[in-house]
Amino acid sequence: QKNFENIKKAEAKASVPNSFRYERPKNNRKALEKVEKQIEALEKKLSDIEIEEQDYSSDYIKLLEFENQKNALSDEIAELYAKWEQLEAENC
Repeated sequence: QKNFENIKKAEAKASVPNSFRYERPKNNRKALEKVEKQIEALEKKLSDIEIEEQDYSSDYIKLLEFENQKNALSDEIAELYAKWEQLEAENC
């Protein structure tokens, strides 16, 4: 029974041209997943800052600190999106 299943799988795989069987390299998939998680975490931090910022609407110095943090996070997120796009392009 098991050999029959293996033979069927091998026949099915052999009948599909290689160009249709492309799979991303595992290390590239892991890198993509890692970047996606980093982006998600930074976007969460950015969101948290925007929420906390509302509590300090009259504190100019604190708002300036928040703005600097948001700018730094936005830059980091942009870099990660560029890295993500590069990894995606390598898979095409």
